[in-house]
Amino acid sequence: MGADQSACRFAQQHVYLAEAGVINWALPGYLWFLSAPAVLVLLWLLVRFRQQRQFRLAVEPVLIERLHTERILPAVVGRNVLFLLGLVLLAVALARPRWGERLQMFKGRGIAVVIALDASKSMLAEDVKPSRLTRAKAELSALIDELAGNAVGIVAFAGDAYALCPLTADLDAAKLFLDFIGPELMPVPGTDFGRAITVAGELFNPGAATKALVLVTDGEDLGRNTEQAVMAAKEQG
Repeated sequence: MGADQSACRFAQQHVYLAEAGVINWALPGYLWFLSAPAVLVLLWLLVRFRQQRQFRLAVEPVLIERLHTERILPAVVGRNVLFLLGLVLLAVALARPRWGERLQMFKGRGIAVVIALDASKSMLAEDVKPSRLTRAKAELSALIDELAGNAVGIVAFAGDAYALCPLTADLDAAKLFLDFIGPELMPVPGTDFGRAITVAGELFNPGAATKALVLVTDGEDLGRNTEQAVMAAKEQG
């Protein structure tokens, strides 16, 4: 799907999600019949226990061994197992299991959110446990979970900024890229808010209904073009 189509989709506040590999039931009420085999087994065991008890009371112990009445023929057991299995399959068939893929329309608020996370070395400080970076990732991951039906993009920055994930409605993918962020990915040390804002702005689709930039940092801005980047972002809406 192209950028123009994606922008139009969010402008209309609709997100299309593919639901794949999920089994559902057309008539789930019939699944209650799956309990029937268990009930029948319990009843059979109860009846057999009572029969054996009455038999032991009526027959001398010496004769019991000669009569071999304690044996259950394999054919009888096999027949009962097949009968119970047939009941299980019948219940499943009546419930009509369905699986595969289908396209489902999910109505969202049409918000495009770009998260810019500071990945400079100072974020490894442990004054906030377990570290500033780990805590920030946890908070941002929780935020992403609240954005179902909207688009999320990920930017990592330090002395420079890099787009790790374009705007996507796949929140699990966005969180995966968020987890990758660390100082080892940043070739340029420092903290440049201007570059983070500029790169984040490049991810937004022009037709997005609502745009939001979430910038998370612990440091002082060492960049020189932050004001210009902010003005440019305002002009873009």
